[in-house]
Amino acid sequence: MYGSGNADALLARWNEWTPLNTNQIFLGLPAVEGAASSGYMPPDVLTSQVLPSIKSSPKYGGVMLWNRFYDQQNGYSDVIKGSIN
Repeated sequence: MYGSGNADALLARWNEWTPLNTNQIFLGLPAVEGAASSGYMPPDVLTSQVLPSIKSSPKYGGVMLWNRFYDQQNGYSDVIKGSIN
């Protein structure tokens, strides 16, 4: 979980989930700090520290943001869309 502000902690959780018997795993994040009680990650941290590591996983399915209303307000998806594939 990123709530601690530590990308390494999130990557450790990712590595716990990837051995599961599933085809794809999506990384879910709040689109703004107020969309959840914790877990907000600034887009620059996501694109520079997290995505480079998890995109190499065969289980990586993409990024999911909640909720669309907040994403439309701050444009989070517009900032990261060039980095998610």
